[in-house]
Amino acid sequence: MKKLLLHTCCAPCMLPALEVLLGNTSWERVLEEPPEYEITVWPYNPNITDDEEYQRRKNAIVNVLKEAYPTISLLEDHSEQDRNHWFQYASLLKDEPERGKRCTFCYGYRLYRTFRKAQELGFDAVATTLTLSPLKNTPVINQIGRILEKRTKIHYLVSDFKKNNGMKRSKELCEKYSVYRQNFCGCVFSLRSRA
Repeated sequence: MKKLLLHTCCAPCMLPALEVLLGNTSWERVLEEPPEYEITVWPYNPNITDDEEYQRRKNAIVNVLKEAYPTISLLEDHSEQDRNHWFQYASLLKDEPERGKRCTFCYGYRLYRTFRKAQELGFDAVATTLTLSPLKNTPVINQIGRILEKRTKIHYLVSDFKKNNGMKRSKELCEKYSVYRQNFCGCVFSLRSRA
């Protein structure tokens, strides 16, 4: 079976994505192809610069995987090591609106690192849970994934996890497993724009 590295932004987005990727729910409107992969989750998120928020989200992923999907592998992320690098570049775009150039940079940064990790560890494919959020620009995320697929020769699994009521399902699963649901992407700029 081919191996998929699933970039995971948070537990609320991961849960419905895993249902689709594991074939536990309909994939036809969500993915361009049937999901037939051995999945490893990678919660790589250097955009979360607040230590407490970062740990809270990471713990939510670890705990819900143990409870709901104990056979799914979790790859240690070390996102905190890249925070300064991410922030250095993102701060150049600090005045950009949400869903603008800063967010595009952030999607690209995290997906680029995910593809590099996939190359390093011999994965066949990459996917991301970023496409579940209605606050994220799914066409841009998938475009970045396709570009990186061409550059790396690692397959990008095009997705739109918000389809088939993905957000509704996320809320249901978070209630079921008592998962922390945040109300911002994690970056300081997003938090500032919500104030």
